Amino acid sequence: MTVSRVLVGEDDLPAVFLVYLSADAPRVVAGLSLNKLRDLRRFIAFGEKGHAAIVDHQGNIVSHPRADWEAAIKNLAMVEPVKMMIAGKTGISRFILRPQTWI
Repeated sequence: MTVSRVLVGEDDLPAVFLVYLSADAPRVVAGLSLNKLRDLRRFIAFGEKGHAAIVDHQGNIVSHPRADWEAAIKNLAMVEPVKMMIAGKTGISRFILRPQTWI
């Protein structure tokens, strides 16, 4: 049994799926809504303009204040705090979005 990366669910929102890997072919066992994580993220803020994003183990957005990024399941693996998390590091990191440098 394994958990998928973040994919689009039936409700067109990010979701993950439990997948059974059999000798025949992979089979989806269950789709898991990420609504509770999205609800939680809305209550996290840093100062007046700071916000939180929740990503999966590959840096794919689970929840983000920008609905278009969330719907597209944008990958944030290149952002320093996410890069640290993927590498298994802990600590404090700061990231300031500069639109001219964003892909």
